[in-house]
Amino acid sequence: RQRQMCIRDSNGTIHSGIFSHGKRNGEGIDSYSDNSKFIGHYSEGKRSGKGKYTYPDGTVYTGNFNNSIKSGEGIFNFNDSSSFHGTFENDFHKIKNYDWICEVVVEEINIKRDIFKKIEIRRSRDIPILIDGESNVYLSDIIKSERNFLKDISSGDVVILIGDYDELSISTFLHLINIKAIIVPLTKDNITNIKYNIETSKADYIIEQNKVTKLKKSNKSNKLIEDIKKKGNPGLIFFSTGTTGKPKAILHDATLLFKRFETPRPALKAINFLMFDHMGGINTLLHIIFNGGTIIKPEKRSPKHILELISKHSIELLPTTPTFLRMLLMSGMIPKNVPDSLKIITYGSEQMDSLTLETLSNLLPNIEFRQTYGLTEFSVLRAKSKS
Repeated sequence: RQRQMCIRDSNGTIHSGIFSHGKRNGEGIDSYSDNSKFIGHYSEGKRSGKGKYTYPDGTVYTGNFNNSIKSGEGIFNFNDSSSFHGTFENDFHKIKNYDWICEVVVEEINIKRDIFKKIEIRRSRDIPILIDGESNVYLSDIIKSERNFLKDISSGDVVILIGDYDELSISTFLHLINIKAIIVPLTKDNITNIKYNIETSKADYIIEQNKVTKLKKSNKSNKLIEDIKKKGNPGLIFFSTGTTGKPKAILHDATLLFKRFETPRPALKAINFLMFDHMGGINTLLHIIFNGGTIIKPEKRSPKHILELISKHSIELLPTTPTFLRMLLMSGMIPKNVPDSLKIITYGSEQMDSLTLETLSNLLPNIEFRQTYGLTEFSVLRAKSKS
């Protein structure tokens, strides 16, 4: 049965339109607390077909939507009276580049490199960036969050960020990217070598939660770090495991790293299984954020808990390690406890033996297994096992 309704949710969004079976179906309007608005068609609770989205700054997108994501032909009318007409399947990179060029012309350099602008254009406001326990965190929560404790940090400062995939850590990470700082992500479990980490990375600050500690300035400089600073680009420093000696510090220019996310890919729900200090973990975080998906934070990394999370949140992607996959096999919980929602398992960080991969493929024939091996120096490489 269809009903015309108007409701306000806990985020302050006002939904008005036609509802059937508890979901939006037909024409409707969403008015958001930040003064943005969507007017258009819904199907099974998702934006579908023709629609018009007005951003808080007055920019208007008119075009097609699919599963709440811009898809197909559309027009952007920017607030400086310029516009762009193209398709999101084929011309997304052109739209983004055009947006940046317009902002360079009006000298809004701070917006030109605003990571939130780049993410916002790729996401539906109705889909959370993060699910942590029973809490849903949206992009708007992160954008509006107060980060006054970062006020003394400037472009080019090297910042050790001790965190996890919680709202505060992710928000701080993205705000530091915006500042164009050079970030060294660490976790509480791997700070035993913190003195070495500080000396090697030439760190200026340590951040844990919202506490910022200013460090004594090193008398020695590092040419690679100085080159990133001169370019005015944000950076990322990862440390190797140190299995063959002292851990190596590996520096990435973040602007080059982000280029891999310019090609739109499906919006997925994923568990961020790999740790916050792991190149693969940060890669998963950025991939999901840039492509409109949702990260689910695990409380622990046991087979039982991970499978329960997959079932509870209808998770589609599990990035993990061969060691964990062998634990899954030994647990006896597969295939009967593996939810149908899981479509892709990626594995990396160590060698996968052929017996484990063959056994998993036979037990879980409907799941695609992808190898994501990559040296930390080169980021994660897109690859697929022949089997």
